[in-house]
Amino acid sequence: MDIEIPNKQTRRWSGIYQGNYYGDLWKTFNVDLESDVGHIALSRNFSIVADTSDTDDTGTQALGTVVAFLRTNASNIDRWYAISGGSMFTTDSSSVSIDRDNPYHGWRNDTVANSPVGAQDMTVHENDPDSAGGENVLLVTRDTAVASLNDTGANTWNSNAYFHTSPTALRGGISGLRHPIEYFSMRRISIVGDGNLIHTIDKNKASAYARLTLPVDLLVNHIFVTAYRVWILCYGLKGKNGAIVEWDGSSETYNQIYDAKSVYPLSGVNYNEIPIVINDRGVILEYNGNGFSPMVRNGQIIALPISEEIGNSLSTGISARGMTVSDDGLIYINVSAPTVNSIKQLGGIWCLNPNTGTLYSKYSLGHGGDSDFGQQRGIGTGAIKAVNYMSGNDPAFLVVGGYISNSVGSTKNFIWAISRTYSTSAGLTRGYFITQFIPADDVQEYWETIWLRLSSFRSSTYDSIVVKARGVRPMLSSTGLPLEKTITWTSTTTFTVTLGATDDALAVGDEVEVVGGKNAGYLAHITTITGNHGALQTITIDDAVKDGTSTSYARFDRWKKLGVINDVSKYFVPLNLGISSSFIKFKVEMRGKAGDFGIKNLGINFKKQTSKLK
Repeated sequence: MDIEIPNKQTRRWSGIYQGNYYGDLWKTFNVDLESDVGHIALSRNFSIVADTSDTDDTGTQALGTVVAFLRTNASNIDRWYAISGGSMFTTDSSSVSIDRDNPYHGWRNDTVANSPVGAQDMTVHENDPDSAGGENVLLVTRDTAVASLNDTGANTWNSNAYFHTSPTALRGGISGLRHPIEYFSMRRISIVGDGNLIHTIDKNKASAYARLTLPVDLLVNHIFVTAYRVWILCYGLKGKNGAIVEWDGSSETYNQIYDAKSVYPLSGVNYNEIPIVINDRGVILEYNGNGFSPMVRNGQIIALPISEEIGNSLSTGISARGMTVSDDGLIYINVSAPTVNSIKQLGGIWCLNPNTGTLYSKYSLGHGGDSDFGQQRGIGTGAIKAVNYMSGNDPAFLVVGGYISNSVGSTKNFIWAISRTYSTSAGLTRGYFITQFIPADDVQEYWETIWLRLSSFRSSTYDSIVVKARGVRPMLSSTGLPLEKTITWTSTTTFTVTLGATDDALAVGDEVEVVGGKNAGYLAHITTITGNHGALQTITIDDAVKDGTSTSYARFDRWKKLGVINDVSKYFVPLNLGISSSFIKFKVEMRGKAGDFGIKNLGINFKKQTSKLK
């Protein structure tokens, strides 16, 4: 008897669905399902384009966590802006005289006089008819005012252009209150959120305070627009669910208020004129003409895995501008790890295909090079922005902000970008996928063989596949969560760790997955354990990491390593399983260069071992 994944009818890998038995994939890391449909391939690496060492010429403000990106010519130069730690950063390095419209180049503090401090959000507000070139007007919200660039003076900042004079000042100094802003081209107005109030700035630069008043138990967090509507995402207060408010931009009051299905609707986008929102439970909500309901495709609810975990939440794990629509027809979401350690979901750049419902973790963010293949823990997410037009030979298509772990307890801020094309000099990377549970037809099966069908490797030196299987439950901590601990590297093949006395005990052959800090993205298996369970242990692994010092976050699990595939002449490769169990799962790790090879399908042979009781 045999099983084939994906099934012969679709021959297309399905994304991660709720539960343990639906779809093909249970978890992914650094893999790509979209570039070559029908294959799973390694995804490409992000390049670091700025970090906390990037400041202005005087070094007064280091890069913080970026919460918004925007491209504009408001300073009379077409360039990118970022809001970071309340300061404005631009692509305007003194060492780069060209390509300021490319987010790969020259990030530093904005040096134009009166550049706003305490910046929160920004939007382009039409063009300035008073300027010689008709450049954009850039509006930036602050804690108690809205600043403008190229509004009251050509290519200059007015840090208190709107809503700065009592009693019409923005409400500042309130914990959790931010001031999102968005331009609504249908009405030629910019819309500013302020607690439960909505203010506007019109085409004539006239401001209207408290244009809308929302219920007092709502707190505006994000605003986005479709062609004919404004969509206002609001946190719920006083034990209430959050809301998605619909407004046409002209009526005296809002048109409708819809339930966000959780306390926090975190981010939203316009996808082909359909509003799509994600809430803190990880549920994807889409507008159905009458309200917002969970996205359903192929009979399955489309949601991040934590939607299944009672009591778990993303909280602020997706920033307001942490979701973007790319011109490849996909939605990308910058996601941090949940508030409670999740067995199925960690941080990364998740990809949603709204047409098929495919949702999976596609990219990860790291320090670059072969000492870090991507962080999944100890990360903080910021903005993500699709770059839908770019000059140059290797243009970007996504730019991302956030912070990641240097080691346990230490973080660093970055801006990353990823190109549209595969580079011939692209570095090595690693990724993996885990299949859903495959249950036995009877009480227990003898799982004999797994066959991998793949496109051939380009290099036997760099390209390889490591195949693993499991027919036992995952390893857990004493609290029933995934067994994840801080480890301290003592060499490139050894580390120390202390597990709790009631945690599952480590055994030779168990897998070690580094999910944060040094050596993130490395997977290896235990060969030697010195020391007693519940006390300090020294662990030796079968595969050397790059950095033999500092600390990391590591997960432990009972995967059986079946073998390594690196033969460039093979298209069909069998590996012996030899597992008797009531279910089986597979973890397939890929190593090499993105685009070098892909996996088409898995075939599993098994035979009955224990029949059903009669």
